[in-house]
Amino acid sequence: MDKQVLKTDGKDSAMNGSQVKMYTPTHFLWANLGADSTVNFSFGSYVLKGDSITRTSIYSSIKLDTTNVLTYSFKTTEKGYSQIVSYKNAAGKESQMIEDYSTLSTNMPGSSDLEGAWKQVNTTVIDKKDTLNFTNIQYKVFQNGYFMFVRRYATDSTQKTFKCGFGTGKYTYNNGNLEEVSDLTSSQKYKGVKFKIAVKFNGKDEYSQSISDSIKTYIETYSRVK
Repeated sequence: MDKQVLKTDGKDSAMNGSQVKMYTPTHFLWANLGADSTVNFSFGSYVLKGDSITRTSIYSSIKLDTTNVLTYSFKTTEKGYSQIVSYKNAAGKESQMIEDYSTLSTNMPGSSDLEGAWKQVNTTVIDKKDTLNFTNIQYKVFQNGYFMFVRRYATDSTQKTFKCGFGTGKYTYNNGNLEEVSDLTSSQKYKGVKFKIAVKFNGKDEYSQSISDSIKTYIETYSRVK
């Protein structure tokens, strides 16, 4: 996103923060990192018709798994596209959120088996003493050599306090070998770090990825979102 402006009562207010949005032919995923390091995101499907787009969010950082449908205007520009969302604010005044985006150049010609939208359905953590299985709420998209993931996870064992995170960047994939490098992430220590990930498919609609360090092995299983 290049620019975000809120219009209310004839006044313009520029918004701050870094935001990236990805589209597959059927799904969208966006995430932003606020100036205070807070993370917001939304994932779902969309339909583009003429100069309008109808977006159905099935999971977001604010509404969680409550479905939300939003229709707004959409037009292409020389650099990418612009969208205008009209709504009434908390005070009942008509407002418009205008966002301008630049299209990123295709990072990888053709497509890989990973292209599309995925939901994480299981995580296994293996160390020298124990094996732990749990479900982490995470969605991931691969498109044209780019990837993005968003997640909501518990910060301690009580499962009462949660935090949102995301990462996005470039990927390459060849014969079960996935490499990812994040150029924007909520975990700054991972920015620019190259992750080498072993991938194994179970049919075309499910895959597992494995990452190991000197202590633990993390195995994540994803199911394709249709």
